[in-house]
Amino acid sequence: MSTIRRLNSARSTTLYLVIAALLMTLVAGGVMAVSRHKTVTIDVDGDMISLSTMKTDVSSALADAGYAPSDKDLVVPAADSGLSDGDTVSCAAPARSRSTSMASRRTSGPPH
Repeated sequence: MSTIRRLNSARSTTLYLVIAALLMTLVAGGVMAVSRHKTVTIDVDGDMISLSTMKTDVSSALADAGYAPSDKDLVVPAADSGLSDGDTVSCAAPARSRSTSMASRRTSGPPH
C-alpha cells in the first residue's frame, strides 16, 4: 500500500487534529490579511497617488510609497498616527520664505 493511500485511509484523531489546526491557521492568516489591507491616498507636494498597503501607521505607508519625509516636512496626520482604509496622508515641504528686505527710503526735503 502506498503512503498516500495509507494516509487517506487512516482514522487517527491526531491526524484529524493536525489537519484542523493547519486549516484554522490558514483561515486566520487570510482573515488577518484581508482586515489589514487598506487603500490610502498620499499627497506629496500636490502629487496624489493611491497606495494599496498593509501598513498600520503613516510613516510606514510613506516609506512603502517611497517617500522619506524630513523632520521639517509637514505630515498630516502625524507620522506616528494609525491608518484606516480610505485615509488621505499629506506630506508637504515647508514653504520657502522669501524675505524681501525693503530698503527704507529717506525722503529729505529741499536743502536748507
